[in-house]
Amino acid sequence: MINNLKAMAIFATIVDRGSFREAAKALKLTPSVVSHHLAKLEQQLGVALLYRSTRKLALTHDGETLYISAKKMLSAAEFGVDQIAREHTQLIGSLKIAMPAVYSKNPILAKLAKFSIDHPRVDFDIKFDDLPLNLIDEGIDLAIRAGDFPDSVLMSKKLHSLSLKLLVSPKYIENNQLKITDLRHPNDLATWDFIGISQRPFNKLFLGGNGKKGENDEYSKVFKLDYKPRITVDDIAAAQHFAEQGLGIVSPPEFLYADPVAKGELVEILPHWKLREVPVHLVWPPNAPKDSLTKRLVDFLTE
Repeated sequence: MINNLKAMAIFATIVDRGSFREAAKALKLTPSVVSHHLAKLEQQLGVALLYRSTRKLALTHDGETLYISAKKMLSAAEFGVDQIAREHTQLIGSLKIAMPAVYSKNPILAKLAKFSIDHPRVDFDIKFDDLPLNLIDEGIDLAIRAGDFPDSVLMSKKLHSLSLKLLVSPKYIENNQLKITDLRHPNDLATWDFIGISQRPFNKLFLGGNGKKGENDEYSKVFKLDYKPRITVDDIAAAQHFAEQGLGIVSPPEFLYADPVAKGELVEILPHWKLREVPVHLVWPPNAPKDSLTKRLVDFLTE
């Protein structure tokens, strides 16, 4: 079988190029050598792969079957070679990256560190800022943006979605003499205090109630709760800190809330009502070349 692989590659090239002569040019072989490999392959398989005429070549039924397999073989081989070449290519240059301030605590930093270790001649300039930046004017190579990504000239690729939970501190419940068990619907939070994020709208979008069929419409539809925050900050980590001190409700992403929830410093409320996940995208300028440092980092982060 191994001896046939070269002949299969030559056969696929003949089909792609449309003639023995053009295939020979592409492979840097003589037409007679190309013809010899095809004849030997047909002899070993005991079938004709091509109909030959003075004007053109045409695939037989067996030829069509083998051509599909040969192309898959070549594609897989080329992919493997490209991957090895990319992994062993010494990348050189610098990348200016922007991301929300809260991502200073996100596990994605570990992946950036791994990329930096693998490519020690690539320099990073990372800006943690919640203010929207003009990538082109600021010379930013790659940005992380949370929320729905609007139509734009910028290139984008989804990185992940942030899972949110509605959380409050036991201190807040105790200080205000409240009971979580009294909560049935988002409307029941009308008198509770919220901590707002200045870059985000002051509302919460709840999905589905407990999700059971036959429930009252009030409990089974999407529901938006508008609120007036007691405290407004421009950083979700700061909002969570205030929540832990007993000042109100917050809805941070999982990588922030996992530890305080495990310690009992924050507890979930209305668990049957799920908050809409927040999509997160990688965004970069449209003129970045296919094999640029930016594109290599995008591929690495989204593997």
